[in-house]
Amino acid sequence: MELITINHQVYLQGTALNVSGRPLPTVFIDFAILKDGKVAANQTVEAHAVDPGQAWRIWLPIATKAADGFRVDRIGMTSPSLLVGDSTTKR
Repeated sequence: MELITINHQVYLQGTALNVSGRPLPTVFIDFAILKDGKVAANQTVEAHAVDPGQAWRIWLPIATKAADGFRVDRIGMTSPSLLVGDSTTKR
């Protein structure tokens, strides 16, 4: 994962990989976006129906200008039982 700047817009780019050995219905990664070492914003990416061993590309526009770092705060998945007909899906 890395931060890149294109035409004054900052993006977080990289590749994620399902190493769990099982299919994942929805995966989320919460990022803290840093400026001068302090949290300037929080952003989340999601992937759906990720098979074991499947990689997916992350390309996330960052809302905070001049972001200079990031950290992963949490990686998780939603429960398959909550995905079927439940509008109150929790993480």
